Amino acid sequence: MEAKPTKILDFIGKSQNAQFVIPVYQRMYSWEEQHCEKLWSDILKVGDNERAVAHFMGSIMYIGDSHSQTAINELVVIDGQQRLTTLTLLLIALRDILEEQEEILEKFSKNKIKNRYLINSDEKGERQYRLILSLTDKETLIALIDKDKRIKESQES
Repeated sequence: MEAKPTKILDFIGKSQNAQFVIPVYQRMYSWEEQHCEKLWSDILKVGDNERAVAHFMGSIMYIGDSHSQTAINELVVIDGQQRLTTLTLLLIALRDILEEQEEILEKFSKNKIKNRYLINSDEKGERQYRLILSLTDKETLIALIDKDKRIKESQES
């Protein structure tokens, strides 16, 4: 096993041909407010400190699925699923804010967030989502990511 420090957005963004999969034996998403506040505090510490080179925000451990028959590399998350899910939820929230206020940040746009961190744009169906949660959480996360699809479906109803 090899451990190495990586910036979280680099980790997610550079894994463009990867899909993080939470296996069924992992617990459902269960972070409470204090866990999210701790992660948010860590993010703010790094963001407020221009001289910060790195800040440990916890580990994410995964193994590659060597049985995958597609172009997308399945990475089965063994540890860090709560953190990875919360970061994905933060990216969804940022994307939604950017839809309303297009030019808040120069480096981010709703399309960059969607295509770099939330979906694999070359894939269809479940393979397009960068993070697949287990069981009941899966549909909720997909619905949050696929906001445009939900709006279209509700207009057709």
